[in-house]
Amino acid sequence: MRFDFWNRKKDHPEFWREYLAVVAKERSPQTPIDDLDFVVFDTETTGLDTRADKLLTIGAVRLRDQRIDLADGFETRILQRDDYHTSAIPIHGIVPNKEKGLPPSEALQQFVRYLGRSILVGHNVGFDLQLSIWWLRAMDAGKLKNACLDTAKLAIRVEHLQPSSVLDPRAFTLDALCQRYGIRMHDRHNAAGDALLTAILLLKLLAQLKKRGVNTWRDLRRR
Repeated sequence: MRFDFWNRKKDHPEFWREYLAVVAKERSPQTPIDDLDFVVFDTETTGLDTRADKLLTIGAVRLRDQRIDLADGFETRILQRDDYHTSAIPIHGIVPNKEKGLPPSEALQQFVRYLGRSILVGHNVGFDLQLSIWWLRAMDAGKLKNACLDTAKLAIRVEHLQPSSVLDPRAFTLDALCQRYGIRMHDRHNAAGDALLTAILLLKLLAQLKKRGVNTWRDLRRR
């Protein structure tokens, strides 16, 4: 029998067992897009190395009924007592050892409870997910089971482009897409602010896809 570190259950902490029970409920492929529940999130980190760098903040907003629920947002600072790279400070302004926050384990637990079984959305979401996975692994948890959407890939789909090496990645940054879709940028390089911008972008992309007959969860998941 193959031993799967990520899916073992006997050593999971209570918060993770609760999460697995919630996320186990399957979503019907015929669910209309208007009825889907999304959590759009972003992080600020000490750098871009998923094995060496650390989470500093997590910000998220919930999108339900095709509306951004600002009253149901999530934002937390993560206390990092260890020294870390300072090159990112001019970007996000988070100074090491001078910011209040929650211990990483507590912050991740709160985020997982907030997330529930919602569809997880991010811009170039793979990096944020990978960094979160390493922290969850250290807590004897596992990989997040939520369905995920990447707004960068969704924008490529909307613009009828095939992902390939010929695409200019600069055309699909959050800044570039906000400019292209008429989204006024504010609070950039702030996790909560970037999550809100990404949520607005998601709404605009979904609206474009619905014009082409993409109306259900099954339609949206098609590549």
